[in-house]
Amino acid sequence: AYAESDDGIHWTKPKFDFVFHGSGPNNLVNLALHSATVFIDPASPSSHRYRAVGCGYKSLFMAHAEITDPGYYTAHSADGLHWKLDDNKPRWYSADVVTTLYHPGQQRGLVAMKYTPRVGRIMRRSIHTAEFRNGVYSDAVSALYADEYDDMSAIARGHTSCDYYGMGMQGAGSGTVGFLWNFWHDLPYTGDGHFALYGTSDVTLVYQPEPGGKWFHVPGRPTFIDHTACPWMNGWINTSSCPVEMGDEHWLFFSGFNISHGFYLDPKWGVLDKWSEWTTRHGRSGIG
Repeated sequence: AYAESDDGIHWTKPKFDFVFHGSGPNNLVNLALHSATVFIDPASPSSHRYRAVGCGYKSLFMAHAEITDPGYYTAHSADGLHWKLDDNKPRWYSADVVTTLYHPGQQRGLVAMKYTPRVGRIMRRSIHTAEFRNGVYSDAVSALYADEYDDMSAIARGHTSCDYYGMGMQGAGSGTVGFLWNFWHDLPYTGDGHFALYGTSDVTLVYQPEPGGKWFHVPGRPTFIDHTACPWMNGWINTSSCPVEMGDEHWLFFSGFNISHGFYLDPKWGVLDKWSEWTTRHGRSGIG
């Protein structure tokens, strides 16, 4: 869906006729990918000025009609509203959360996506990255995996273990800053005890000094955005793909929810009707 704002606070949703849904015009565009994220490529021809990456799969609500296999797809647009997939096959065979950034200092696009390898006895959400140069996306490479320090940090917070759910990014001179979404796990694990479903999140800072370099945590890994700071986000938070420039400031938007991850699901990921209804009635979310 599309919305616009002059000040980053007051938003309007224009009415289009691009996608039929409901009883009349709406603000939907035809990108139709999960966790879709958009950046502008200044070097592309006008027909490809806007670039997008998102996750596609057949069971997705209002899924893009041209997708085939589950995975991350890329797309392009001349106006940011009318989209065409670059290919009907995924560019990367993984799934769920993805973010992008155009880095003007490095003259390249960056993609941060979720992979789930086995790390330290369980399957862990981890960050892999790819770059976009001269109209071509690279293969994904490993960037950030949770380690023993993360598990100790989780235990110190009253949880069990940790992995990385996603990462926003910001260009910073020759380097890149990452806003890392730490998923603090609660028991029980699911999928025969190998995967975390329950828990909450906080955001910490990481950085990459140069293109293609190793990603580092800020020493001590202090919390940058604390999910307990406001009641409407005390269950879960995650950031936007990147900050926006507002005058002489950078604004990093983030979303929050007062319900923790997996709250209304049983350990087999089935919906618990009682708690699903409770979440519908009492769940609150927002953007800060």
